[in-house]
Amino acid sequence: MKTTTIGERIRDLRKKRDLTQEKLADFLGVSYQAVSKWECNLTSPDLGLIGPLTKLLGVTSDELLGLTEEESDERKAFFDEAMARFHDDELDVYARNAEAAVREFPGDMRYLTWHADCVQLLSVSEPDEKRFAMDEDIVRFADTVLENTDDEKLKQRVIWDAVYALADLGRREEARKYAELLPEGDTRDNFLGLTMTGEEQVQHGQKRLWKAMWTLLMRLVEDTPDSVRIEACEAAETIVRLLIPDGNFLDAYDLLYLEKVYHALREAQTGRYEAALEDLKAAKEYGLLHDDIFVDHPGTYRYTAPLFDRIEIDTHDFQYYGVSRSTENLGSWLECRCFDPIRDTPEFQAILHSTEG
Repeated sequence: MKTTTIGERIRDLRKKRDLTQEKLADFLGVSYQAVSKWECNLTSPDLGLIGPLTKLLGVTSDELLGLTEEESDERKAFFDEAMARFHDDELDVYARNAEAAVREFPGDMRYLTWHADCVQLLSVSEPDEKRFAMDEDIVRFADTVLENTDDEKLKQRVIWDAVYALADLGRREEARKYAELLPEGDTRDNFLGLTMTGEEQVQHGQKRLWKAMWTLLMRLVEDTPDSVRIEACEAAETIVRLLIPDGNFLDAYDLLYLEKVYHALREAQTGRYEAALEDLKAAKEYGLLHDDIFVDHPGTYRYTAPLFDRIEIDTHDFQYYGVSRSTENLGSWLECRCFDPIRDTPEFQAILHSTEG
């Protein structure tokens, strides 16, 4: 093909297919004036029309765009390199390269995903009318990618873009359908939150915070070496008291109980026996509170702290795992030899007897 512009190639290919400008325009859903402007090199087809044009004119996108195989490989290498320069290029330059990549390689879902990402980023600063139009384009791009790729990473990216776009358009039920396509996990929970409003959104946010709190607390208590276990438990207690300031700790009673036990052990090992006794008394109280709601009176309990006042726990659920009494567990800890110097004191004996019932 010897012509040098896309307009000239469209004209020549149209004539070879025995199509008038009007007929080509009808097939594409555009005006014949638009086709005329392309062929006169006054404008170029929108990138969304490249695919339909190649089908109507019976050519590949490379042929329509005038690329030889060698040139095509060079252009792909250029766009691949440009796509990796997110942190180096200005956003408008980055986005222009993405749009050009889609125009030249309309069947490449990597480039369409790249373009969708850029449109989403650019839309944020646009006024409502233009931003909403861009949102509609993003959803269309997402659907195309989802229908034409098995690459899970590309699918995930366009799902994110579609959720943002549909939430911005106020079409939250549609947005939720896309968010539900994501695999289970924090990312899915985050995007589901974008589809919610009002009380549902508040409750969802509290559940995510509660889950994050417990993930951190468990890492502190279970995944730290013995050399820093006391410090880790103290940090866990601080977090609990900050997030649950009203003292209605519920399933955190057991964690606070363990913190006091570990602290009492260290105090006794360093000869601070009065402090150890105070820690053991506190451990006993936390153990009794834990046993009351998990063993003696299992049921549904609600947090009352402001950050978690929509969260309920059903302590019946813990029966499945076999909940032991914290007070009985405390009796085992009291056998440690580090407590021998205070074992016969009235205070220690009172704590010991409370674990034997």
